[in-house]
Amino acid sequence: GKAISTLATDGIYDLHLYPLCASDQTSELHGQVQIKVACMKPRSRGSLQIVSKDPTTLSNIEHNYLGDAEGHDVAVLQQGVAMANELFEYAELKKLLGEPSETTESEAGIRSSVAHYYHPVGTCAMGLNDEAVCDEKGRVRGLNRVTVADASLIPDTPRANTNLPSVMIGERVTELLV
Repeated sequence: GKAISTLATDGIYDLHLYPLCASDQTSELHGQVQIKVACMKPRSRGSLQIVSKDPTTLSNIEHNYLGDAEGHDVAVLQQGVAMANELFEYAELKKLLGEPSETTESEAGIRSSVAHYYHPVGTCAMGLNDEAVCDEKGRVRGLNRVTVADASLIPDTPRANTNLPSVMIGERVTELLV
């Protein structure tokens, strides 16, 4: 479900709460149920650094999860975890699931369990300003014949899955290449 924290300045949902259930034989959950919580508009920003001209050398990726100076992302997640914990208090669910085995509502708990949400974007954000890595056609500024055509071009984290926008970006940039 989508939810709105008290920190959502635009009034649009900034939280995603979703159940994760799995059998004992196929998962790290070992038959337990979790409600995952995601901050849909994180303010933390990571970085990607190319460390070598050798194309076989891996780049340095620093996700910087929960790294925003104001603590916005942690505060949003704390509210989301509180909402998830409320769901576990419903009598119908409590009958099926029993008592919660753990909660991560504290800042330390959230920081120790934070993970990615599979929607990273913006490592080569496009734009018309001089600070943007790519121009309006996905061409990398300062490099000849290098074009980006994926979610790396998206300048701000969307509140949705990035699969279809990535396909659309790839198709559009391909059209611009010819």
